[in-house]
Parts: sequence; structure tokens; C-alpha cells
Amino acid sequence: MGWQAIGVAATIFIRSYNNFGVPAGDLAAAREQVQAVFQEAGLNIVWTDCWVGDRHRAAAAAPRCAEPLGGDIVLRLQKTQETDRSKFVSMGFSLVGIPDAAPFLATVYVDRAESVARGAGVDARRVLGLAIAHEIGHVLLNSNSHAQSGLMRADWSRRELRRDDPAAWRLLDPEAAHVHASALERRTDKRVVVATHEAP
Repeated sequence: MGWQAIGVAATIFIRSYNNFGVPAGDLAAAREQVQAVFQEAGLNIVWTDCWVGDRHRAAAAAPRCAEPLGGDIVLRLQKTQETDRSKFVSMGFSLVGIPDAAPFLATVYVDRAESVARGAGVDARRVLGLAIAHEIGHVLLNSNSHAQSGLMRADWSRRELRRDDPAAWRLLDPEAAHVHASALERRTDKRVVVATHEAP
């Protein structure tokens, strides 16, 4: 991949808003899955926990959470709204394609990830990690388009989730090169939308 040829690693900073209240151990396991995906693209992830559970009740004291975003990515871990009756099982979404601004917001529905994991009979923490990596991938690619294979494909079957095939859950080489370049650019790009800990 391109980053290996250049020999430059990149770091992305993710501010986590755990509105769902995912237990710390489960979240740590999911994050390990996310890191494994992006490590292959030469990315290191630094996580900042900005709050857990009800944001009005347990806001974290991490100073970074109150600072302007800069190049940070905001990850919201949510529960599906009760009014959502969609039959399309999407485990999350990312806000991308913003004119004159770098995207920053990714949302993952934890209850949907858990439901998908139950249906496939696999570890929910793994599915949550893959869902987070997928949405962060959309942010770094600045696109909601999907690939034909790999992590960024649109459909994940139960059979695929059960298979022990790491290649099925990695970024394709062009995607890896793109997210690496994007991560490097985010550290100096001033067009990222400004937000504080009150936004999510």
C-alpha cells in the first residue's frame, strides 16, 4: 500500500459519545477490531471518551471534548429511535459530502449491531467494531458509496459474518491508500466543521 512505500504513519483522533451506554469492556473489544482494520492502512487511532450514557447526566471531563474539532472525528453510539420502522437494517450512517468542509460525524446503532450479531450467532463486540470501522471509513473516504467486496461493501450476510476470513473485513488497497492520505490531510485541514461537546 501507498503509506508503506512512503513510510509515514498517520493518527486519527476519535471523540466517542457513548449515548447507548456500551459497557467499557465491550467497547474496548470493539475498538480493538477497529484498530486492527485501520492498522493495515497505516493508521493509529487515539480515542477520547466524551460521555457515557445520558449525555446530560454523565459528561466526561476530558479537555479535548470541549475543544474545536480540528481534524477529529465524532463517533456517536446510539440506540435506534422507536419511531424508526424501516425494514432496511442499517447499522449506522455518516455525514459526508458537506460543501467546503471535511466530514466529521459517524453514527452507529448499537442495538442493530447486536441484533445482526445474534442473527448470525457471532460476537456482538466484533460486529460493533466492524460497523464502527465501516462508518469511520465512510468519513475518511468522504463518500457513502460502497465497494463490491471488503469492509466497505453494503451487505453483510450471516454466512460472511460467521466465516473466519480476515480478507473479507479489510479495506481494499485503493481505499486504504485513500483513508491514509485523508488522515494525514485532516491534521492540517482547517475546513473541518467546528463543534464542541454539546453537538452530539
